[in-house]
Amino acid sequence: MTVDLFDLLNSITLISISLVGVVLSIVIYSNKKYDLVYTYFSIALISLISIRLFFAGVILLFENKSITRVVLLIRPLFLMLLPLQYLYIKAILSKKKEFNIKDILHFVFPIGLFLVLIFYGIDKSFVFIKLNFVLVVLYFGLYFYLSFRYIISVNKETKRNYALGIYENRKLNIQWVYTITGFVGFALVVLTYTLARELLNSKYLFGQIGFITGLIWLYCFFIIFKTPEYIYGINFKIEKNITKHLWLKKPKKINNPADIILNHKIQFEIKNYQKLLENLINNSTSYGKDFNINQLSAALSLPISYISLIFKYYSIYSIIELKHLIRIREAKKLMQINKGQLSLKQVSELVGYKVYSSFYREYLKYDSKT
Repeated sequence: MTVDLFDLLNSITLISISLVGVVLSIVIYSNKKYDLVYTYFSIALISLISIRLFFAGVILLFENKSITRVVLLIRPLFLMLLPLQYLYIKAILSKKKEFNIKDILHFVFPIGLFLVLIFYGIDKSFVFIKLNFVLVVLYFGLYFYLSFRYIISVNKETKRNYALGIYENRKLNIQWVYTITGFVGFALVVLTYTLARELLNSKYLFGQIGFITGLIWLYCFFIIFKTPEYIYGINFKIEKNITKHLWLKKPKKINNPADIILNHKIQFEIKNYQKLLENLINNSTSYGKDFNINQLSAALSLPISYISLIFKYYSIYSIIELKHLIRIREAKKLMQINKGQLSLKQVSELVGYKVYSSFYREYLKYDSKT
């Protein structure tokens, strides 16, 4: 069998992308301790896509009876892509940590088709029966309806409860599930088209995957690779501490003569003063009051001039900026603890904001830093 250059390049591309998917699955599996449910669904989904890409590439190079037999045998299992996508979406958006045994029911139809195909023989593909083709199309439609209905319902809840505080990373996850659902949809449209052609022509086309489809999956794999939550599991959370990002690696240059003298006086104690400030800031319960330099000075029994110098030349943030950081940190804690029982206006007042618009503005500014 002679393979033209385009098929050769297409085949190499698809097989290479499938290997990227395999590596991604291994990486996710090696970090699965954070969220077993999410990671197992994501591994299964990525592995299934990778298998499909691999065989699409192989059959371009080596179309023979043995490979045809394998592809025909496993093809109904690709229908598992839909329930896996649905369960994957639910796991991301609900952050569920336990596997529900009822989820297995979603795989009855594709596994049933697989067993029927084995029983009747792989040469009698289900696609050549019009009724079965209609069932497959309806099956596609059902799971896309379930997926989009769930995404839309969560999206409405997110907007209603101001998700930036109550549901960490919810906005990011909704954008991602729309993306993955759209790409799965595109792949299944291609599959449906080729299955329809098989039905009309009585010739196996195997729902062949094109070069563009392969690149789409490569893009999806790249998104997962660069997003920690998708690698480690959706319940993975990088612990953020204000003080980790409080001090400059190198202090600013001091030009003021008075500040030079004061800095020389306390330079050997500055590290200790910074630690005292860190402890106070991380354990601060005074966010509802006017967090200011006088308060810090009284709490630490340090001269105001010392604290002023440290924040002026050694800190990333000013006192005013630090006050907002602490307030937004405490606001997020309140929203997580109360799970929507408090309105955002109530939360803003509790952390010291008299005007809600000020809270909203500072939240958007400091959310990622707390």
